[in-house]
Amino acid sequence: MLLALFYIYAVNKLVRRRTKALQVALEKKERAQEEARNVQERLFQLEKAGIVQELSAMFAHEAHQPIASLINYSEGLKMYFSQNKEKEDSTVSEALEEMSAQAERLSQIINRVRRYARKEKRLLSPVKLNEVAETALNHVVKTRGASKIDFRIKAEEDAYALADSLEIELVLVNFLKNSIAALNDKNGARVEIQIGRQGVFWKMSVLDNGKFVSADEFEKLSQPIRSRKENGLGMGLSICKVIAENHGGKIMFERRSSGGLIASILLPQLNEGKQNGN
Repeated sequence: MLLALFYIYAVNKLVRRRTKALQVALEKKERAQEEARNVQERLFQLEKAGIVQELSAMFAHEAHQPIASLINYSEGLKMYFSQNKEKEDSTVSEALEEMSAQAERLSQIINRVRRYARKEKRLLSPVKLNEVAETALNHVVKTRGASKIDFRIKAEEDAYALADSLEIELVLVNFLKNSIAALNDKNGARVEIQIGRQGVFWKMSVLDNGKFVSADEFEKLSQPIRSRKENGLGMGLSICKVIAENHGGKIMFERRSSGGLIASILLPQLNEGKQNGN
C-alpha cells in the first residue's frame, strides 16, 4: 500500500513537473512567434516606407511647378482686379483668396514631402492643439459629404505639444475624412474633435456616430495597410501612424457602443516652461 501511494505521488509530481515544463516551452514558442511576426511586420513597413519615399520624391518634384504656377496666376488675377476696380467682383475675389490659400497650403505639404524624401531633419515647436484642430476642421467642412454633418470641437485651452503643426493637422484631416466617408449622408450625423489629458499625453480624438463597427472591421484598423474605406489602400492611416511615432506618441481606435468610431492620436504634453521657451 505504501509503495503504491509513493508511486502515485511520484507519478503525479513528475506529471506536474513535465506539465509545467511544457507550459514554459509553449509560452516561449508563442513569444518567439510573436517576435517573428513583429519583425516581419516591421520589415514590411520599412520596405513600404522605402517605396513611399521614392514615390514621394517623384510626386513632390512633378507637382511643385504646377502649384507654383497656380499661385502666380491667382496672385496675378488679384493684382489685375485691384488695378481695375470697375471689373472687380466680390465673389471672384473671395474665390481667388480661397484658391491662393489652398494652393499655399498644398505647396507647404509638397515642400514637406520633399524634405521627407531628402531625409532632412524635422524642426518641432510648441503648438497649441486646439488651433490645429480648428485649422483641420476648416479644411474639411467644405468637402463633399460634410455639409449635412454637425461638427464640434471640445478642447482644453492649455493643450500644448512639441510638434509639427502641419503634420498633426494632416492626421486630424485624415481622421475627419474617414468619419465623413463612414457617415455617408446619415441623418443626424455628428463629428466631434475632443482634446483632453490622458496621463502624460494629450489625446486628440475624432468621434463620429456612424454605424456599429464589427470586431472584424475593428481588427483591420490595427493593420496600417488597411483602410476604413472600402476602396482605400490605408496609406493615410499608415502615414498617421508614422507621424504619431515620430512625435513620441501613437494612434489608437475605440469602438463606440452606440455606433461609430473614436480615432485618436496621443502626443506628449508640453509643460508650461517649455511653452514659454524656457
